[in-house]
Amino acid sequence: MARTQVKRNPFHPFSSFDTATLGGVAFGQTVLMRATLAAGLEWDTASAHSAAYDAERTADLFCTVCNQFQGVFDASRRRLASMGPLEIEPSPEPATESGQDPTEPAGPRRL
Repeated sequence: MARTQVKRNPFHPFSSFDTATLGGVAFGQTVLMRATLAAGLEWDTASAHSAAYDAERTADLFCTVCNQFQGVFDASRRRLASMGPLEIEPSPEPATESGQDPTEPAGPRRL
C-alpha cells in the first residue's frame, strides 16, 4: 500500500493473504490460470509462467476480486452508520426459544 501510495488501505496492518486464497474464496479456484479464467479475464498459455506475465495476471485477479466486493463494503458502511456510535459493544441477548445462539448470524450458513 505504501509503495502504490494508496490513501485508504482497507486492510488491517497485520493482514496477510495471497491471491491464490482470494481466487479460492471468490471463484473457487486456487490455480492462477483457472482463477483468472473464472474471473472472466484473458489467459495466454504461451506467456504463462514468465515472471512479468504471472505478476500482471495476479495483479489483475487481485483487483477484480477486490472490486467485486465494493457493494459489500458500501452496504456494511451504511449498516454501521445507521447504528450510530459504536464505542461500546452491545451485550449478547439471551438464547431465543428456537435455541438459536444469539452470537451466531441469523439464517442458514452457506459454505
